[in-house]
Amino acid sequence: MRNFLAFIGATVVVFLGLGWYLGWYQVTSQSAGPGQSRLQVDINRDKISQDIKRGAEGVQEAFEKARQTNGNPPADPAKSGANLTPPTTEPERPRSHQSATAQNRELIRTILLDGWLAPERK
Repeated sequence: MRNFLAFIGATVVVFLGLGWYLGWYQVTSQSAGPGQSRLQVDINRDKISQDIKRGAEGVQEAFEKARQTNGNPPADPAKSGANLTPPTTEPERPRSHQSATAQNRELIRTILLDGWLAPERK
């Protein structure tokens, strides 16, 4: 519960600071008589709606740009490095005509027989 309240407090502080920085509101102090002061808050609704629309459009453009770059292959593969393969230290072995399941079983059998997972011998 304490973490949730801290999150709410941080959100309020960030919202107030961001709003002040972006000019969403202005707080002014005026004297209202002897020993009294008056705070006036002016909220600029048009500025808030413009900034929110601009931010939403920016997020939408970023999503569309990401979708386009992920969906389409790069125009020049040499520039993007998409066709680069890492160097291999051992030569490629010819694949047998076994299925992937049989190859996995053979690999597991080899690991168990080599003693990698067996208890240590004394």
